[in-house]
Amino acid sequence: MDIAALATLFHDSDDPRNHREQIAVLRRAVVSLAQDVQVLRRALDEAGLLERDRYNAMRRQQMIGDHNTAGAAPWRRHSYFQHLIDEEEYLRTQMAASDEDVARYRSEVEFVTQLT
Repeated sequence: MDIAALATLFHDSDDPRNHREQIAVLRRAVVSLAQDVQVLRRALDEAGLLERDRYNAMRRQQMIGDHNTAGAAPWRRHSYFQHLIDEEEYLRTQMAASDEDVARYRSEVEFVTQLT
């Protein structure tokens, strides 16, 4: 899915054709967020770094920041943007994966998918 299509997620629509795409984007977002949350919780717990008051203050600031719509393409700066792109785009944009890395990832996914 291209970036322009993601912007449609934030527009209200009564068109059922848009709903299918919006639901697919939301599903990817939920799965990606759940994966990140589990990894981060484990990492913080194992390192003994979770400070509840600091976390709460930082979370509050992020929530406020996500209401800022100043500038061009503000959705790219929102905390949830990276969670709305598909897995291969995430690898490219958030993890600087090369085409070879993405191809290797795709191959591994195809392999494990056949196991289930």
